[in-house]
Amino acid sequence: MLEQVIDLGSQNHVTYYVARAQYQLAENYVHAGRPQAQLAEILADATAFAKFNRNQKLLDKITRLKEQLSS
Repeated sequence: MLEQVIDLGSQNHVTYYVARAQYQLAENYVHAGRPQAQLAEILADATAFAKFNRNQKLLDKITRLKEQLSS
């Protein structure tokens, strides 16, 4: 379902929701034990969209998740 939100948001230029959906998908990937490469790509996309939208709260959450994964 999150992947559908991302696709719809991208198609309709609603990037605010795309950033949040990408982040939630990354969290889901962590819990599902997905490969680190997939997780890194999703987090990079979430970061780019959050920066574009100037969503500092989401950027902070992404940073915390990255730090958690690297420890």
